[in-house]
Amino acid sequence: MNSFVADSTPAVNGKYQKLTDDWESKKLDLITGGRLLQDGLVYRQNISVRSFEIGGDRKMSFGALLNHLQDTALNQCRITGLMVDGFGSTREMSRNNLIWVVSTLHIVVDRYPTWTDVVEVDTWMYASGKNGLGRDWIFRDSRTGETLASATSVYVMMNKKTRRLSKIAKEMRDEIEPYLMDIECPIILFFFV
Repeated sequence: MNSFVADSTPAVNGKYQKLTDDWESKKLDLITGGRLLQDGLVYRQNISVRSFEIGGDRKMSFGALLNHLQDTALNQCRITGLMVDGFGSTREMSRNNLIWVVSTLHIVVDRYPTWTDVVEVDTWMYASGKNGLGRDWIFRDSRTGETLASATSVYVMMNKKTRRLSKIAKEMRDEIEPYLMDIECPIILFFFV
């Protein structure tokens, strides 16, 4: 099969979604090192902390952590077939010149991984209000299961040409809905004093 996305197949919560065919899925697993879990709603990727990702203290830099947040989010979009025009834009978004932009990002680091550690990163998406898309991550030590860091974010749509925020139209919501977790709040709660 030459096309990247296979025909619709039964999927999450009895809804239909586009999934990559077996060969493309295996190829993506090899490229990203990740896989879908929990009926395709959670993406998990193992990351080996490399020498150029560490600072003088031999721990992963904050910048490298941020890079892995973005990388795992995009890999989930890639492996599910949601990414059409780069950076997670769906077909409908691309047709309407829309992109996702990060509105808020909150990260809690309990412990930075060190050089040669293998980190297991889980990420998932959920609806956030009427016009937002939430995404959460958990970084764990793959050996011990210890939580190293967690993050939560909200994305909004922006028109590439006008730079104005846009509402999520029904057609776009229909594209991403099969991949959204049904949760009430993000993993990190915000407390303001």
